[in-house]
Amino acid sequence: MTSYVIWNNKGGIGKTMLSFLLSTEYALQYPDKNIVVVDMCPQANVSQVLLGGSDNVKNYQEIIKSKKTVADYIINRIEKTPYQKAGNEALYYVNPSEYNSQIPSNIFLIPGSSKLEILNQSIDTYATALSVGEVQNWKAVYNWLNDLKDGIINTIGENTVFFIDTNPSFANYTKMAILSANRLIIPCFADVGSLLAIQNLMYFLYDIKSDSIAVNMRNDFVKNIKEYNMSLPLIYMLIVGRSTMYNEKAAAAFKFVEENIEKTINDYKKQNNGTVFVNSNFKIVQKLRDLNSVAPLINVKGELLSNMKGGQPTDLYTDSGTQMRIPTNIKDFQQAVKDIVHNL
Repeated sequence: MTSYVIWNNKGGIGKTMLSFLLSTEYALQYPDKNIVVVDMCPQANVSQVLLGGSDNVKNYQEIIKSKKTVADYIINRIEKTPYQKAGNEALYYVNPSEYNSQIPSNIFLIPGSSKLEILNQSIDTYATALSVGEVQNWKAVYNWLNDLKDGIINTIGENTVFFIDTNPSFANYTKMAILSANRLIIPCFADVGSLLAIQNLMYFLYDIKSDSIAVNMRNDFVKNIKEYNMSLPLIYMLIVGRSTMYNEKAAAAFKFVEENIEKTINDYKKQNNGTVFVNSNFKIVQKLRDLNSVAPLINVKGELLSNMKGGQPTDLYTDSGTQMRIPTNIKDFQQAVKDIVHNL
């Protein structure tokens, strides 16, 4: 079973959009597989997009009322069985194609919820409670999402691939999401903030320090991973997005930072290949241009990228009243997503 977690310690870099694009394209390329999208972000944006976008928010509201979200599962564990499987894991997923006809029928969704933020402290409380007997509380709690995934696999079948969307913070529910995956995809933009966030990520997950990280800080998360013999995902790919270039000076600045990011991640891989990074032959840094150019249509309508045609008018308008059109170079963007998925 392969599980991809999409995470970086920086907001606004397209984690949710990337989760949607990769999972839906993967489902189209591999119709014989079950694709499960796990929404571990309190904003639950990828859930809303899969269910039809903001134009069909009633679909997500229906899911909330049915108590089928990942937060409802965590509440169930807290209230009933904190340190052993609940046995009702198969209740907490939906098939988005029943709400949004564009979504492939082999995609399943464990919906997200704003309750995750409320539950964050409770997760830590139960994890750090004094263990009794052979039960290891910290390990049991941070395996809640693994337990949920196992229950769903038992229902839909072993031929399943997971894509896990996350919150940029290193919250307890984010740690749970990361510990449920075996491959990490890092999204970023060609900016200095993304470079710093990558350095933070290397410290948070792998205790690899850079000049910007204080050397005397103890990494309790990594300490617990080792103590409880748990596994972290290996870095599989870094996907660099970039908004539209406005002038040559801006383009040169973006290129300089982008090259610095690529050099940094490749240096990390040379030093930690096979331990922190997946030992792969393809280019670890992939580029996805103009990630935000298709975002409005996807966010509002839950539109599938493969269904878009360049130059086609939409029923969306800018603030100034101009009708929005699908970019004329959409085929290039579609092919870029296909190429990335081909390497997964």
